[in-house]
Amino acid sequence: MKFPHQSRREFMQPLAAALASPALASLATFFPGSAQAQSFPTKPLRIVVPFAPGGPTDLMARAIGKTMSQGLGQPVIIDNKSGGGGVIALGEVARAPADGYTLVFPSILSVTNPALMPNYPYDMARDFDAITVVGFIPHALVVRPDFPAKKLADLVAMAKDRPGTLAYGSSGNGTSAHLAGVAMEPPPTWRAPCLLKSPA
Repeated sequence: MKFPHQSRREFMQPLAAALASPALASLATFFPGSAQAQSFPTKPLRIVVPFAPGGPTDLMARAIGKTMSQGLGQPVIIDNKSGGGGVIALGEVARAPADGYTLVFPSILSVTNPALMPNYPYDMARDFDAITVVGFIPHALVVRPDFPAKKLADLVAMAKDRPGTLAYGSSGNGTSAHLAGVAMEPPPTWRAPCLLKSPA
């Protein structure tokens, strides 16, 4: 799939910049001026990913983990802890010692979930320290080849003319794909199953 407004090089630039980030090359900045800073790390590091292996967040974490391992001279283990909208992974890291050896590689869910879930158990600003932004993932709105709407304006017009009859699929509640669909038109214009589904 090609994005006419963005080349592959432009898409990869934020990730490449993150891979070269001093914050990732030396986590010793967490402990400036201390004896721990001079010896860190002395054991493997772990990056907890709140998704199953193979998705974009996991692949980015593995690429960064490889670069970190080379720069720090220690193994970096990718630990996939999917489920609960990221709560399982965040809990794993929140309960770990605050020594820089256990990191979490969250996605937009860490920002959207606290706003969407009552009594969300973690405060991202209070319970975690951010290191860096590692990249951006664009979204594409696609339809079947035989679908009558060929432009976004046509699709929006069709949704307005036939409220509640068009459905879109996303990867789950609170994901950026789900929220993008909700933002296009308020209910009941869309039926949003919020699950990946095959076309009928």
